[in-house]
Amino acid sequence: MSDSPRSHSNSHVTGDLRRPRLLLVDDDPMALRALTRILETNQPYWNIACASSGEEAVVLLARETFAVVITDLVMPGANGLALLYQLQQQQPAAIRIVHSSHVELLKSGSLGKLAHRVLPKPASAIDVLAVTTWARQQFSAAEPPKSTRVA
Repeated sequence: MSDSPRSHSNSHVTGDLRRPRLLLVDDDPMALRALTRILETNQPYWNIACASSGEEAVVLLARETFAVVITDLVMPGANGLALLYQLQQQQPAAIRIVHSSHVELLKSGSLGKLAHRVLPKPASAIDVLAVTTWARQQFSAAEPPKSTRVA
């Protein structure tokens, strides 16, 4: 079990080791709660961990491997772009999803290649579930996901 108080990991529960790990990163506690609630209610197969900052996410990434990371872009300290770059270098198989109201930051060249999907804030529960369903399919297929450029 993770040391993080925000971790929703229950690795002591039988079968959790086979559940894909999903990391949610956002400095807005309400956004983290909403995403967690949507996923736990509708897609209980995820083993979810939460980080309230880029720095907290970096610590979790050093200790654990994640199938999917959903991150905000604009956060104090280590922002989402720095986190995405580090994630791409350290865990290239992880599916990187941006959940942000600042998606214009991804429109410039190489920055758009850091994320596989973009989920603009605010996102509906249907949109969240659609992107996480896609991510699970990518993870299950064990193929490197293709990046999607932001138009």
